[in-house]
Amino acid sequence: MYLILNTLNTLNRREKMTKQLDHKQYSTAFSKWLREQKELDSKAQGIIISDIDYVILNYLTDKFIILEEKARNTKVKFPQSKILERLHKCCKTDDKYCGGYTLTFSGDSPENSEVITISNWDTKIKRQITKEQLTYFLLHFYIPDTFELDFWKNF
Repeated sequence: MYLILNTLNTLNRREKMTKQLDHKQYSTAFSKWLREQKELDSKAQGIIISDIDYVILNYLTDKFIILEEKARNTKVKFPQSKILERLHKCCKTDDKYCGGYTLTFSGDSPENSEVITISNWDTKIKRQITKEQLTYFLLHFYIPDTFELDFWKNF
């Protein structure tokens, strides 16, 4: 999903044009096209174009979350954070919304990461989790406060 927000020209001042993707193997033809359009230059036009990694909906409960994935311990950059903040604010009016989160891998997936962390956008709490806890989180949209080993063995 791509969101285009008209923003102040002060955003992304350090960039002369829309930033080129670092992970070209993940880009789509449309994503590549967007980044090549001089007319859509972020500094000149004051717009930010960003993809949203995941919106996860449990259709049985109608609850949903927004999940931004970051590989190799990268951080959400300022321009993208502005879009995520706006989207999060809009979703918070829905009582079925269970929050926005950033999922960070030390590698590029749960399978090759020594460290997996999840950060809540509201509380700013960042927790290191296991693959099993990640699976539980994706099913239930929360991680129990208890990290007792017996709970996770039975999961």
